[in-house]
Amino acid sequence: MIRRHRSSIQFGEKYNSDGTAFAWFYLSTFPPEPPIVLASSLSLPSRRQAA
Repeated sequence: MIRRHRSSIQFGEKYNSDGTAFAWFYLSTFPPEPPIVLASSLSLPSRRQAA
């Protein structure tokens, strides 16, 4: 896992035996602005908007 400064986006890669790789990101480490769009086949909790 790659760890960076606390205010940075946290991410990493997992390499598979077939030569492919999976990149992952901790969404909670993204800044609140601009908003990001996320597509998923799983139900994910929505993030509350600031008033």
